[in-house]
Order: sequence, then C-alpha cells, then structure tokens
Amino acid sequence: MPRPSDSEILELLNELDRVPAGELESDWLDFKPWKNAREDLKVAIEYAVCFANGKGGAVVFGVEDKMMGRSKAIHGIGNCDLDVWCRGISDATRPNLSAEVSELAVPEGTGKILVVRVAKSETGVLYGTAGGVFKQRVGKNCMPIDPQAFMRQSVLTAAERELVLAARAGSCDDGATEENHDEPGTASTTRSAPESVAGKPRGRAKPEGGVSPAGTEFHPEFDGAGKRAGQLGSAGEASGSTRPLEATRELATSAGLLAYSEVAERLAVNIAHCLEALLESSPQDIRITPEWICEIHRLIAGDLFPEWAGRFRATDVQVGTHLPPPVHEVAIHIKNFCLDMEERLRHLQGAEPIAELLAWADWRFQWIHPFKDFNGRVGRILLIALAYKLVLPPIDPASGESGKADYFSALRAADTGDFAELNDLWLNRLLQDSAAQST
Repeated sequence: MPRPSDSEILELLNELDRVPAGELESDWLDFKPWKNAREDLKVAIEYAVCFANGKGGAVVFGVEDKMMGRSKAIHGIGNCDLDVWCRGISDATRPNLSAEVSELAVPEGTGKILVVRVAKSETGVLYGTAGGVFKQRVGKNCMPIDPQAFMRQSVLTAAERELVLAARAGSCDDGATEENHDEPGTASTTRSAPESVAGKPRGRAKPEGGVSPAGTEFHPEFDGAGKRAGQLGSAGEASGSTRPLEATRELATSAGLLAYSEVAERLAVNIAHCLEALLESSPQDIRITPEWICEIHRLIAGDLFPEWAGRFRATDVQVGTHLPPPVHEVAIHIKNFCLDMEERLRHLQGAEPIAELLAWADWRFQWIHPFKDFNGRVGRILLIALAYKLVLPPIDPASGESGKADYFSALRAADTGDFAELNDLWLNRLLQDSAAQST
C-alpha cells in the first residue's frame, strides 16, 4: 500500500499496543514525533522527496517511533495550516511536488495526527529539494542519491546511440525524411534528416556555394557542395528521383569534400562529446539560452563548417510544406523560445506538464529551424539537456516503425495548433519509460 488510506493508518496504530511504531515502518511508511510546524515542515519536505523517488508513501507526524502502547506513542500535533504545508512542500521541491496533507482524528494526545502522502514519480523524474538534496526510500531509510550518477549512464547511452546511428549507411540529418512532416514513412528513429530535400527555398539571400537550377529540391545551403556525387542532373531528374539524395551526396568542408556518411560520423563524435560535457554541470546549473543553443551548434559542426556553424541561418527556407520564420525573425523567435521555456520550467508539477513541455520544446525548435543545417541534431541535444535538467533519462518519442508514423502525424497536427496528439505521445513515452525503469 504505497499511499495508505486513513483507515489503513488507524488500523496500523492499533498495533502500537503490541510493537513500537518503528517496527511498523516500511518502504512506504514512516512515523515522526511532533516538534513544531516550522521544523516539521522541513522534515516533511525531505520525506516527500524520499517517498516520491521510491514507491510513494506517507509520513505520519505526532507518533513516537520508539514508544510502545497507543497512549504513550501517540502525542498528537499542534496547530498546523494544511494549505501552508502543501504550498511549502511544492515550493521547496524540484520539480514542484504535489503532496496530500491531512489531519486524522485520534483519541490520544492532542486528538489529531498529521499525514503527508506522496505518490510515486509518474515519469521516473528524480525529485530533489530546492537546496539540491536528493534521497530515495530504501527499506525503512531515506538514502542519499547522486543525481549526476543517476543520469550518467542514460546520457552516455544517448551519446553512444549517436555513434551507432552515424555508422549506419545513409546516416543523414535535417530535411524531408525526418523533419518534413509529410513523409513519416522515410523517417529514421530520431528526428533528424537531410535538409537537402527540404523543398524549394524561398530565400532572400543568395545561397552559399552556388545556385540550384530552377525546380530542384535542394536546400540552399547544400547548393554546389550538397549535390550528388558525380553530377546533379536536370531539374526534373533531381525532383523525380526516388533514391535518397543523402546516400551519395558530398559536402564541402574545411577538411575538403566529404561524403555525407563521413560527415555524419564526425558529427556523431562531436555530439558524444557534447553529451558527456553535460555531465560536468549539475542539472540546476544548465540554462538553455540562445547563446547556449548556438554554442552547441558550433561544437557539433564548427570544425567542419567554421564559416556558419554556431550562427543562425542567413536564408529563408521551406521544410516540406512548412515555412519556418523568415531569416530576420529567427533570433527573436529563439530568444522567446528560451524565455518561454525558462518560465514553463518554474511551474512544472506532475507528469502531464512535463510531457507538454517536452512536446512543445521538441516541436517549437524544429518549427523555427534556426540553423543552416543539423537542426535535428541540435534539437536532440536540447531535449536530452532538458531531460537531464529535469533529472529524466533521454526519451525517444518516435520509437519503432508505428511510433515514427504516430510521431510525424502528431507533429503535423502541432503545426496546425493542435498539440493534443503530441502531448499524449510524449506522456505515454514518459510513463512507459518510467514503468520500464521500475521493473
């Protein structure tokens, strides 16, 4: 019974004539004597975190845990404002934790005891106090947890996954096969794909590297270097071919003309380094700002594309049927994206708001499409960093073939302003991953 009812607690109190309260404690129940409202609220905050990171449970105030006999063990509580306790627990935990605080009438002592109940974390998120204390219920004790050690394997696994994906033939990034919401069937497991087939650009500035013939499907950034190896062919051939463009295309880099698969491998190593670097900061210290986003992009691609890595795109683009904001609006959209995220992080409580935040961040960043290339990779690091900040493991919202189709369907709906499908998808993945971790 991770969250005991009033009747179950009263039934347990009857056992006090046989054993002290300490003998009745378990991984879901603890008894504490009452001192005063201020001091005991601090205890309640610590135990709320402890139980939430375990199976859930309750701490009962007003009961001595070493005394045997109801009349000796139950001394009751003094004056206590239940609303103040609820708000105090929420305000002093990260993410904000919702606790149920109630009084229970008893014939002994002051005539009432206080019960603080907390549910198990629905999403697997690790709760801590505002002061950075993380604990988990183990048996009858609240044991300290190192949140960075808790997350380390998950984040490194995400880095390893980047290396595996890059090693696969045809590894690719931003573009139609993943970010074009009209073509979910060609998507890879993660949300990144070749931007070269993102549709005819509506760019104002002249694309770097050359000018595509009219009617070709190349993203402006890939003109010249981004064409297929050997020859581009006619506009009709480029548009009508069903062979993935990224399979043979080459890119002009600071290291010379490289096949996209080789570029992807180098980017994957850089991504792994970025993810490992996350572990050098505590989750509370990570601030997602426009400068942070640009720095991530520079760290990923700066060695190969020093002229534009870490800078917002200089042309207007089209991604499938979606027209991202014009170039002169990119900076302000990213600034507002970061400010909005910072505000949302202050008000998280429960699984649904967390899922809604991840869904929104996932969609909104790709909707802005701020960079010339590799938006998908930056978006993945952003989501992993956000999960790490929330003390969550990295989550893949598009797992499996059916998951990909559902994911892109949800993204298309979000493009129209309907987030219900995408929110549900992220919530289900959060709950599934939480259930998998607890088994």
